[in-house]
Amino acid sequence: MEEQILYIDRKELEGLVDIYLEKIPYSEEDLKNTLNQFKPKFVSRSLAEKDVSKKQIISYCIVVNEKDQVLTYSRKGNEKRLHGLLSIGIGGHINNGDGENDFYDSVYKGTIRELEEELPGITNYQLTPLGLINEEKSSVGHVHTGFVCLVKIKNDNSIQYSEELSNYQWLSLEDISLEHFEYWSQLALELLLKRPKKLYMLFSHTLTELQKKDAQEYLGVKEFLYLPKNLQEAWSNIRPTGSLDTDCLLGIISWLSSQCAKGDYVLIQGDFGAVVYTVSAVEKLGLIPIYATTQRQTTEVQVNDSVTKTQVFKHETFRRYRL
Repeated sequence: MEEQILYIDRKELEGLVDIYLEKIPYSEEDLKNTLNQFKPKFVSRSLAEKDVSKKQIISYCIVVNEKDQVLTYSRKGNEKRLHGLLSIGIGGHINNGDGENDFYDSVYKGTIRELEEELPGITNYQLTPLGLINEEKSSVGHVHTGFVCLVKIKNDNSIQYSEELSNYQWLSLEDISLEHFEYWSQLALELLLKRPKKLYMLFSHTLTELQKKDAQEYLGVKEFLYLPKNLQEAWSNIRPTGSLDTDCLLGIISWLSSQCAKGDYVLIQGDFGAVVYTVSAVEKLGLIPIYATTQRQTTEVQVNDSVTKTQVFKHETFRRYRL
């Protein structure tokens, strides 16, 4: 019988997680609570690979030894679409033999099974979940979502390596050039390293304290940067008549290009036409365009025959633009 593998309906996953952010850090408890909102469902692997409405859950372990070296290897194995690329990911599909009742428990047990199959003899290790990764740029990414874990080992001498890992190397983080690695490995390393991100504001307001806290905890932002005064005035005063004035937008985009590092976030909210134009340009720079979502809270107070209705818009989260 063909292997039955764990999946989440894409629509259900998108309803709970903004997978288009590509890397979503979680504490172990938060990740457990998130995944346990899904009911474990299984499907034959051959069907799942052709169905983009199903997101297969893949365990993706980063193995680090006592010297702070990362286990890397060149892809071969079953996934022909990744052959020749360097990877740090040890793992694979979760199947119905890993458990069928508790979603997180199934993923956790399957992660351990895959790890010990790929690295026979591995002992005395500590496994820490880091979050989820997802990308929609490739045919592989369309049908998979990664469950990323850090695996710290005390002694790599006892480890044996499966055939897929026969060309392994232990590399220090300083020796890793991300461009040589599959994209999932790049995303997983960002979860591991927690390199500080900047958030640039194309925004006519000041962030609330709640928004700042959310950006720090959810996106890993360490620094908040606003436009220079002249560019801020241009963004806040897009003319409402005639054609869209792209000259002022090109000045803003040029400034972002000179200031931002790949992977930084840009909060873009304002004139609809300017937003669409700028989001497209920001994507091409390798930056991540986002916007803030809100939850409307309404209260009504009745005094005698009159009713006073008050509406407050409370920050909910940040979401990546999709064009």
